[in-house]
Amino acid sequence: MAIDRELVYGVERDTLPLLRNGLGLNSIDAHNICKEFAQESPSVAGKREELAKKLQRLEEASQQLLQVGGG
Repeated sequence: MAIDRELVYGVERDTLPLLRNGLGLNSIDAHNICKEFAQESPSVAGKREELAKKLQRLEEASQQLLQVGGG
């Protein structure tokens, strides 16, 4: 299937302005909008913390097993 080169370049050329306008990044409130986009959701933060604790426990258990096994 041939892809129209002009169509691809046209989409590429128009995408960034479309995103900026659609997301409100050209507005007066752009700084606050970007801060909101960058802010981690509380549920994701909680899950990340939970997984970090599990990883720490697994690493400690691995070290203990190595010590018991003579490794």
